[in-house]
Parts: sequence; C-alpha cells; structure tokens
Amino acid sequence: MKNIILICSFLTCSFIGVAQNGIKLSEGDIKELQAQLETKAEQTNSIKADFKQKKHLRIFKDPVESRGQLFYQKPKRILWSYDEPADYKVLISGETIKTANNGKLSEFNISASNQFSQINQLLFHAVSGNIIDQDIFQTEILLEGENYIIKLDPISEELKKYIDLLKIVVVKDQMDVRRVILYESEVDFTEIDFLNKETNANLDEAIFTID
Repeated sequence: MKNIILICSFLTCSFIGVAQNGIKLSEGDIKELQAQLETKAEQTNSIKADFKQKKHLRIFKDPVESRGQLFYQKPKRILWSYDEPADYKVLISGETIKTANNGKLSEFNISASNQFSQINQLLFHAVSGNIIDQDIFQTEILLEGENYIIKLDPISEELKKYIDLLKIVVVKDQMDVRRVILYESEVDFTEIDFLNKETNANLDEAIFTID
C-alpha cells in the first residue's frame, strides 16, 4: 500500500534566517509563494511527463530503479505507467485506484479510509503544485539555490504510519514540481524525478483506460 501511495504527494517572523542547507522563508514570502503555486495549479489542466523513480530500502545495497510516464488531468485523474523494469500501471480516478500488472487487474476504493483519502488528495496537490495549504501537516519551506524545498511533516500518528516526511522540490522560476521524495522511515525513502514535462497537453481519453 505504501508503494501505491507514492505511485499514486510556519514560523511567523519578520526576517529570513538560515535553516539547515537553505534559507527559511519569512511569513510574507510563504504567502507569496502559496499564491504563485495556487495560480499555477489553477492554470494547469493536464500534465504529461516522464519520471524516474528510485526506491531506497535498508535491506538492499543499491536503490531499486524504475521509469515510466505520468499523465494527469483535472480534476482528479492520474495515470502512472511504468515501462521499466516491468509493465505496470496505476490509475487513480477520484477515490478509485485501478492497477494492471502483467495482465492482472485489480480495483479498490479508498473513500472508506480517511487516511488514504487524505493521502490521495495530497498526491493530486503534489502533482499539480498546490501543496502548501495542507492543515494535516506541519510545513517548512526552504530556498536552496534555484529551488524551493517544501517539507511536509504529518501531524497525525495514523498518517505517520504511511508517510514519515514528504519533500517536494519546486523550481523557483517556473513554479514547477520537479521532484517528490517520500520518507516511509528515516532510512527507507522513494525519490521521483519528473522529466520532459508538458503542461496543458492534449491527452486522449484512452490513456486513462485500464483493461
């Protein structure tokens, strides 16, 4: 289930201080960033991108790598289509998740679980870029070079069973989500990098069909 979650993402002060490897944003900068991300999300109706995923597990010396394509369409449809190392698809449509693995189909509804519904909502926000105004997380935002690093730390213990910490990397000049890092524990985490991203591309309805 943790893999499906991923497959399927303030301190009020009058100054900017240094935090860890980046610059912590002031309250005013956070509000400005939030407004920019909300505008970007409102203007985004669809997304097409390649992705590269690395899953780091303590039991393996090297990360498990996979590649594929992501398709997103408003209001709530995402298809993760894996090409390597195996043909695997995950379609999230509203509160329903469908998977296809070597011809074997499965489907389940997550609306009955409050935690999974929250995670599902977060995933759509993470992909579209509207990710700051989430009251189920403690939020910290840093500016590191040309990127914003948005750290989302779950407040509830129930949610922490599935997400220990979520990091989202946003390119400053483009207000574009380029990387999502989900920590399942302090040592187990998954990175997803988005490549060749196209916004508001025309997507065929057939893309979101799994049979």
